[in-house]
Amino acid sequence: MPKCDILLVIPLNDEFRVIKDNSKINYKESYEGLYFFHLKVQELEDTIVSIVLGTSGPTSTSQIIERALRYWTPKMIILIGIAGAISDDLKLGDIVIANEVDEYLADSAAESTGNSFEIKLSGKHWRLSEPMINSLRNFEHLDEVGYLSWKDKAKSYQNSLKIPKELKQYYNSLPELFFGHIASGNIVSKAKSFKKKLLANDRKFEVIEEEAAGVLQVTESMELNKPLVLIIRGISDFADEEKNVLEGRAKGKIRKYATFNAFIFLQKALQLDYFRGYLNKKSKFKQIPKDVSNYLKDKFLNITKNASIEINQKKYFSDFSGSFNKKRYYIFLLGNDISSIELQNINKIYRFLRDKKDLSLEVILLNQLNQNSLNIPDEFINRDFIE
Repeated sequence: MPKCDILLVIPLNDEFRVIKDNSKINYKESYEGLYFFHLKVQELEDTIVSIVLGTSGPTSTSQIIERALRYWTPKMIILIGIAGAISDDLKLGDIVIANEVDEYLADSAAESTGNSFEIKLSGKHWRLSEPMINSLRNFEHLDEVGYLSWKDKAKSYQNSLKIPKELKQYYNSLPELFFGHIASGNIVSKAKSFKKKLLANDRKFEVIEEEAAGVLQVTESMELNKPLVLIIRGISDFADEEKNVLEGRAKGKIRKYATFNAFIFLQKALQLDYFRGYLNKKSKFKQIPKDVSNYLKDKFLNITKNASIEINQKKYFSDFSGSFNKKRYYIFLLGNDISSIELQNINKIYRFLRDKKDLSLEVILLNQLNQNSLNIPDEFINRDFIE
C-alpha cells in the first residue's frame, strides 16, 4: 500500500472547491471507485492526498474511509470542513478543533412518554491525541507570526467575499480558535431545542456535524499503522431554526469563509515545528531494532485477536501500552541518551503502576543503564535486547 503523510478528508464538494482554490492539484488517481487528489500546499513537501466524501453521516463516512485505508497508509487523517455551532461562544467563521468526538445517537434508547416517546441519548466517545492538540492550543505562543498570519488572511478573504452587511453581527472581524467536544451523528440540527438536548447530554459540546464519528469508527479499530486523527471545523451556521434563512442570505459566502479559515489554519499549523513533530514520526516499529519490533508484535497481537496497542514516541524513550485479557500492559523501551530527568519520570510512573492490580509493567533495555538510577525491581526489566 502506498504511504502518504496526510489523508485529507473533505465532506462536501463546495468545501473542496475552496480548498482547490488555495492549493494546487498535482495529479489524480483512483482506487475501487474512490478518487484521490494529490495537493501541493504552499512550499510544503508533505504528501497530502485528499478525498471528497460527497456524502454525510457516520456510516457512509466509515465505509469510504475503510476503503481508502485499504489503499493508503497515512501518518495522519485530517477531517476538515464546516459545522454548526452548539456553543453560544462561537461566531461564524470561528474554528473548532476536536479533543473529543461523541457519536451521540449510538446506544440511545426510545422511551415512552405517554402517547409519544423521547430519545434518551447515550453516545460513543473517542478522545483525540491530547499532546498533538496541545501543540495547536499553544499555537499563538509557539509561533505568533504564523498565528497572526492566519487571522490576517482570514480577514482579507472575508473582505473579498463582500458578505451582506446585515450578517456582520454574526461574525467577528477576526476568527477565533476553540477546542472542545464535537457531536457527530446523522442529524442536521435546525432547532434550538435539539441543541439544548445535546448540551444537557454534554455541556462541553462546541459543534455538531456528521462525519467525525465515521472516521474514528475505522481508525480506533486499527491495530497496525494506526494514523493520528485531527478534526478541524469552521462554523457556518448556528444549527437552529435560522439555518436555512442564514444560508439563503449569505448565498454560500459564509460556508466559503468558514472552509477557508479552517484550511488556512491547517496550512499554518503544518509549518509549526511542534505540530510537525507528530506528523514526522516514523511508523510504529521502525524506530526500534527489528528483533524488538517482532517481540512487541508477538506480545500484543498474538495474545488475543481483540488486542489493541498504542505507542507514544518520546525523545528519549518510547512507551507502549496495550490491553488484553481485561488488563492494561505498559512497556518502556529505553535506548541511548536517557537523561536523569527521564529516568526519574519513569521511576515515578513505576511507583504509580505498582499498586494497580490491573496493570503490568515491562522495561526493555537497549543498552546498559545504571540499575540504581533506574530504581525498578529486576523482575520488571527485560535485558534480552541489550547490544
